[in-house]
Amino acid sequence: MFFASPLATPTRTSRTSPSIHPRVSITPRWRRCGRFNGPGASRDTTCEPCSTASDEFDTPLFATAKTWRSLTPFVSTRHAKTYRDGRPKMDDNGWQEGSAPHDLLRLLSLNPRWQGAKIRRNVPERIQPFEFGSRKFRSLQFQTIRHGGNGRRGHDSGAAFVIEFPEPVSGPIAVGYGAHFSLGLFVPIDSRSL
Repeated sequence: MFFASPLATPTRTSRTSPSIHPRVSITPRWRRCGRFNGPGASRDTTCEPCSTASDEFDTPLFATAKTWRSLTPFVSTRHAKTYRDGRPKMDDNGWQEGSAPHDLLRLLSLNPRWQGAKIRRNVPERIQPFEFGSRKFRSLQFQTIRHGGNGRRGHDSGAAFVIEFPEPVSGPIAVGYGAHFSLGLFVPIDSRSL
């Protein structure tokens, strides 16, 4: 949720901002409520969502489900760990420490809503690539490296996963390196369609 400071000056937002879905804007529209307390006084500005109607966010990203699949590649924030002789260091669940699955479980356990989640790798990309409309992409085709900034990431190009929660959770779910740039984004699926 965004909050404006009392000294903030409101700016106009475009009603025709780019969108992921025809009914959901990337930049949320905000209603500004401001008042002057007298001549020369500072402006008191508060921001709140324009609408909380359920049809405003009619997209799978905001749905509630128990099973979620990768829409974009999950990129780990850690490097896979090995012993000096090259053997991989394994955790109690059988995943290599620092690998993408291990890091995904670690990141999911940080959120109390996502406790107890189980994951599995999605089918290989050559069989089922990431699809956007009629276009199909492999994880190597996504920009997974920031050319500016100091973000931490593992050295792999990303992987696809299926997350199963013990109880239905609501979205959006975006985790891992570049989650604020749409990497590691998950959408709900029906468990019967796997």
